[in-house]
Amino acid sequence: MIAVTAGHFQPAPAIRVTRLEVQVSVNGGKTWRQAHVRSTGADRFSVTFSAAPSAQLSLRVTARDAAGNGLSETILRAYRTASRAR
Repeated sequence: MIAVTAGHFQPAPAIRVTRLEVQVSVNGGKTWRQAHVRSTGADRFSVTFSAAPSAQLSLRVTARDAAGNGLSETILRAYRTASRAR
């Protein structure tokens, strides 16, 4: 699980982020799958997905605000999941 806080850069007006989509890739962005996103408060979201231990994850996040503005960001090889405990 990861936590995401989305918002506008200042001094832009604060417009509530109403939608967040997250996709996860375990093969460097060749294929993507949807993660489960749940709103946890104003501009805050909880993202859950499953991945194998020691997997190298890439993330694609798309956010939309109440005014219809949107932004998409892709981070290849964003981080590696923890290795399995022995």
